[in-house]
Amino acid sequence: KTEPKYSTSKENLVKDTPITRHRRRNAHIWHAGSRPGRGSVANRVATVLVARNNLFREGLLLILSTTAFRVCKVAATIDDLSLQSIRTSRPVLFLIGTGGDHAVTAPTVERLRKQNPSARIVVLSDRCELNDALAALRAGADGFLFEQISRDALIKSLDMVMLGANLL
Repeated sequence: KTEPKYSTSKENLVKDTPITRHRRRNAHIWHAGSRPGRGSVANRVATVLVARNNLFREGLLLILSTTAFRVCKVAATIDDLSLQSIRTSRPVLFLIGTGGDHAVTAPTVERLRKQNPSARIVVLSDRCELNDALAALRAGADGFLFEQISRDALIKSLDMVMLGANLL
């Protein structure tokens, strides 16, 4: 059995294994949101995260931290937000986690749409029900995504919504 090779860098020693080689070759995939130019202040998207589940919010914060989506406000409900303090020349992205309470999703989206007509609103649902999706889209949501979506698919979907696409 041969010992694994080590590659040296200024910071540390990194074991040269098939996994580290794969990560080096696919760095553009592993850190898609942090490539040069994408994360600059001018290209950042102000994002508001609303979800009742604290663990869900923390997970989304972690996922979005390496992307162009800058989370500027986090709340359990839209009643906890002060939306007047969000000032930007570009549309704000609202990510709404249903948290199992689908009865309030459409009214929440309607209220956000009235307060922020240029905003982009995406609902992240824990169940894939057509009636829930249609209700959210009729209320003014720009996207309705199932929570089981992968990280990369989520980021690409949010990119498409910011470009003006509606997603179901």
